[in-house]
Amino acid sequence: MDGSPYLDYSDSQIEEASAELGESHGEDLEAGTWVRHPKFGPGVVKSREGRGEDLKVWVYFPSVGTKKLKVKQAGLEVVRS
Repeated sequence: MDGSPYLDYSDSQIEEASAELGESHGEDLEAGTWVRHPKFGPGVVKSREGRGEDLKVWVYFPSVGTKKLKVKQAGLEVVRS
């Protein structure tokens, strides 16, 4: 090594840092949770698949029906659980 400090970028380190910053990776998006989407409006989570960066949820929106969304990109806001 060249004497520079070793930085650990493993998944566990990233998840711990995210938790400290208050970021949510969708762990609070359980079936029955009401959410708001920027385009589709209010909806309710029906089910979920995966975890972390790959978490996807199926949300029923009265305006457009059921959509499968990648949580990381969806911009969902929890309205109530």
